[in-house]
Amino acid sequence: MPSASTRVRTSIELRTPLLLTRAFAGARGVTLRAVLAYVAVWALIGGVSRFSMSALGLYFAPPGSSSLDTVAVVFMLLPAAALANSTASRVPELEAVRSRVLLVAQCLWLLAIVGAATIVPWATSFTLSQAVDRNSYFSTWLLVLSAMLVVHAVTTTMVASMVAMSLVAAFSTPGLVPWEYNLIYNLAEKGLAAGVGIVLLLIWGSLQVAQHTRQVGIPNPD
Repeated sequence: MPSASTRVRTSIELRTPLLLTRAFAGARGVTLRAVLAYVAVWALIGGVSRFSMSALGLYFAPPGSSSLDTVAVVFMLLPAAALANSTASRVPELEAVRSRVLLVAQCLWLLAIVGAATIVPWATSFTLSQAVDRNSYFSTWLLVLSAMLVVHAVTTTMVASMVAMSLVAAFSTPGLVPWEYNLIYNLAEKGLAAGVGIVLLLIWGSLQVAQHTRQVGIPNPD
């Protein structure tokens, strides 16, 4: 039977990674309230799809199937901005660890962001209108998110939000983007939209790794 000191040491060893993870996430603005708000926004997007109609999205859609309403697409900017804003720490002094450890932690965090960007929209997709094409829904989200992340990687959250909003506005303005290239509302282009989103997501990951790889080369002052 393990001694009391052994049990205490084991308990500390188990709690330490959890505390570090909590601190790492908290430094990026991830709290219980923020997580609940993130889930609520996705439920709201589904609700908007039930009570709003977009002439641009529905007019060209095959019977019985449609893309998301423009308002719902605009609401996607909120979770995209939240995820982009969570890529950087608000309290860098809390992460005064060796650069190589920070690089690994950041890579794991990027995977966590991708997981949150995938699981929550999928889990709340039951709130969508039955007329909304699910594949188009996910490809649109991937496009909006990846565009936000790439711009945010080289600028700020405000600039990234403005660029993503401009992108949505361009695709939502009738006649501005030829219909055969409208990656948000043209259901026939949902495969291309997903492909563009994946490429942008890979570019974002590469930018993040390159940024933290440069930090590895910076000598630790300690």
